[in-house]
Formats: sequence, C-alpha cells, structure tokens
Amino acid sequence: MRYYFLFILFLFGTCCAQNSNPLYEAVIDFPAKNSLQANLKLGLQLVINRLTPGENDLENPVIQSTNANTLPHTLHYQTMQHRPKLYIQFEPKAINQLMERAGQQPWIKTRPVLQTWVVMRHRLECHFAKAEQYPELFKSLQTAAEKKGLKLEYPTVALMSKTKPEVSISERLPISEKFAKLPQPHPPVAVLVIEFNTSNSKGELWESWDAFFQGEWSNNQAIQTTAQSAGDYSIKGVSKFLFKVAEERKMTSHSIYLNIHHIDTAESFENLDEYLQHIPGVLKTSINSVTADTVLYTLDLNIPTELLENRLNNKYERLPDIPGENIINYRFKT
Repeated sequence: MRYYFLFILFLFGTCCAQNSNPLYEAVIDFPAKNSLQANLKLGLQLVINRLTPGENDLENPVIQSTNANTLPHTLHYQTMQHRPKLYIQFEPKAINQLMERAGQQPWIKTRPVLQTWVVMRHRLECHFAKAEQYPELFKSLQTAAEKKGLKLEYPTVALMSKTKPEVSISERLPISEKFAKLPQPHPPVAVLVIEFNTSNSKGELWESWDAFFQGEWSNNQAIQTTAQSAGDYSIKGVSKFLFKVAEERKMTSHSIYLNIHHIDTAESFENLDEYLQHIPGVLKTSINSVTADTVLYTLDLNIPTELLENRLNNKYERLPDIPGENIINYRFKT
C-alpha cells in the first residue's frame, strides 16, 4: 500500500505543484519509517513558523490540537539528488483562518529582499565577511532565512569597498541606514546588518543585528550563538521588524491581572518573565508586586483571555479565583 501511495504522489506531483504558494508549502525528507500523519503535522508546523514573525510559536494550544490531515492540502513526491522529498501544499485560506483562531495574525506580504551585510569583529579589528571565507556561517544564514521565507542578497565586493563596517559618532546614522544610502545602481528596499563578535576572552561568538526599512530603523542586543545556528536570532528579529513596520494590524487591546504562585527561585522567575514576554498577543508585561513566592503581573493583550489561559494551562496549574478579586491565579507545576 505504501509503495502504491508513493507512486500516485509521484505520478500527479507535477500538476499539483504548478499552483503552489511557497509560503504555504513544506518540503520534508520522506523516510519510510515516518507516517504520513507525522509528516503532515511537521509540515503544518514548518508553515506556521514561516508565517509567524519573530520567535516561532511552538506551544500554541489551538495549533497543537489541530489535526493537520483535516486541513485542505495537496501532496506530491519528488526525488532530488537521490533523496525522496514530500511536498505538502496547504490551502492558504485555511491556514490563515487557523492562525487567526489561535490569536496570531499571519505574516503574508512584507518580505523584501534583504541586502545583507555580514560584519566580523574581534577586539579592534573589523571587516566584512564573504561566503567563501565563512562557508558554514553563511550556510546557517541561508537556512535561517529560508525557514522564514526571506531572501538574502549580499553586497558586491565593489560596493563593500566604498565603505567601512563601522559608523563614527559624527555620522549619527545606524549602520544599516548608512549602507542603504550608499550610491548603488539599484538601491535596496531593505538593509540588514549582522555582526558577529569574538572579542571576549573565551572566544565565544556573539551575534547582533540592525535593519533599515521604509525609513525606520531597529536593532537588538547581542546574544551568544554558534556557527551552526548563526543568523537564526537576527532573521527572527528582522522578520518581526518588517511585519511591525508594514503589516501588523492595530488591534484592540485589554489588560488583565495575572498571579503566579510558587516562583521561589531567580531562575524560575526569569523563565516565567521570558515566557510571558514571548507569547504572541502579549503586548506588554508589567510587574505589580512580588511577595514571598508570588508574582503579580499586569498583561496588555490583543488576544482573547481564553487563549492566554489555554496556553498557560500547558505549563502552570490553574487555581480557583478569589471572590471579589479580578485576578487570574496560577501556580508553578512542581
């Protein structure tokens, strides 16, 4: 039966692929040990990740509980470089509606080609990086961009020779804006600058980025990374920036009070704070008070409170409401 199914996929693969939308398509290695159901679930997550600006949302209860097999889709099978691949094309309207139900606005339109400048810094030395010098790093950058459906375009050697990979205080311009304003035959729509720094005594690799698009600029703090995951942080960050500048809807927001109990270590508090800040639909987190092992937050949301509660139920234990208090209570699961 399995071979018959693969034959049918191969036979009709070409016609199914003609109307494909790459944003809603997942390409998966198709080993015989994986069931079609498992591959469909993986394909759905890959598509959702591509349509989610910023950090991937891997714990959304609405998406996690969705049976990918029930979503309209087409399949085709193809061998590339002697490796079998399964192509899953989901129906865009169904995916968009699923994300809306999950409290997420899908990122659909704003995907300009990013003129990407890669800067290597080590103490006082600073230079532009080229793919032939750092093949593993540039491969990681390409992988990260493909996961978010972005295309990177690197400056030519001639263009790099016209500037330096640093900005003096007198220029008062973000480095990405400076590069965007360089004389070029075809000025870039968007500029991304990624800097990798190995200046610390341990030789660790740190990554930071800044970007310029439609007259606006954004950057982020440096984080530690590896050559294998290089660019992942920057690509997720710039995807959120592009979405916010040109596509994010202004949605009605509301505030709730959230009490979390049994937060009795600095590590558990840091994990909680980071977790809340990365939930899509949580616009702002404010700490009202910390007493003993309890933290009281005010959360500004543009998603229904029920969606937040469904998500919190995965990690925290719901406690009964206290009469007369308009506070949602949870405690850390031990």
